[in-house]
Amino acid sequence: MEVSRDNNDTASKMKIQVDVKLHAKAEEVVFVKEGHYIVKVHQPPVDGKANQRVIELLAKHLCMYLYFWGHVTGS
Repeated sequence: MEVSRDNNDTASKMKIQVDVKLHAKAEEVVFVKEGHYIVKVHQPPVDGKANQRVIELLAKHLCMYLYFWGHVTGS
């Protein structure tokens, strides 16, 4: 997953690896090592709901506002 946001003509980028565990009993973000996280979510992978929840949890964990997540790519 790569996150980037344009800020006054200078792009700031952050690249992280995220492994997602669906249908978790408890939602949480687990730090594995620098730039690598495991995110556990309740939602199933339907209509992008799980992806949106992953972004919300990561934003909160990393103390970033959601508008910083302007461009997210992943596989």
